[in-house]
Amino acid sequence: MTFDSGILARGALLLAASFALILAAWAKPVQAAIVLDGTRIVISSDARSVTLGMQNTGDVPVLAQNWIDDGRQDALPADIQVPFILSPAIVRVEPSGSAVVRISYTREPLPADRESLFYLNVMETPPRVAGAENALMFNIRTRIKIFFRPVALKQEVGNAPAKLDWKLARSAAGKTVLEVANPTPYHVTLVGIELLSKSGRIDAGSGMVAPFDTARFELASAGVSPTQQGLSVRYEIVNDYGGLQTQDKRLLD
Repeated sequence: MTFDSGILARGALLLAASFALILAAWAKPVQAAIVLDGTRIVISSDARSVTLGMQNTGDVPVLAQNWIDDGRQDALPADIQVPFILSPAIVRVEPSGSAVVRISYTREPLPADRESLFYLNVMETPPRVAGAENALMFNIRTRIKIFFRPVALKQEVGNAPAKLDWKLARSAAGKTVLEVANPTPYHVTLVGIELLSKSGRIDAGSGMVAPFDTARFELASAGVSPTQQGLSVRYEIVNDYGGLQTQDKRLLD
């Protein structure tokens, strides 16, 4: 007996689609119970340690596993070496309760002329409920930026957003992109980037530009030439406290 591979493939697709619809019908929104007290952490090189609070907004106890990574978000905690001690590594947070994690700098050398970037991870695991052994359990990870800032750079961070230089450039694929150069020693997080012209606004997304580096952002629509003049960019930056500040800047010709 022979089988038509095309019929089998179509049947498999229909089965997968039906299964996906069943899952969607039964699925409930998955939300994190653990809420952190901030969206970013700034550690000055002269600080002994910093703390961050977390709240359990759920109605069951949660185990929170905490670790710091160096940008490799998929690496195992045991495989990551960072110059910080995080305590506690695991904490149980009761319903409507809170906990505090402490991050201490171990004084290992880091660049003194610019910020260094790390990430705090908080993985929450709900308890297993008796009689629900076959239930689907979700581990939810929250990951926020840690900016390690040399003490000599503490005073000028507020001036960094205005010092960014923007221009239009051509990507390797031949598309017109918005390029930003960061001449400062700070990481600048950008949201709501828009290219402004007489004909309107073009969305360019969001992202981050590292110290003394450049970043490129794809424009949501075409029709802009890298040689076009008289353009400007409007963007919001996220400050140390998680607040947004709007900045306007003319593009370099």
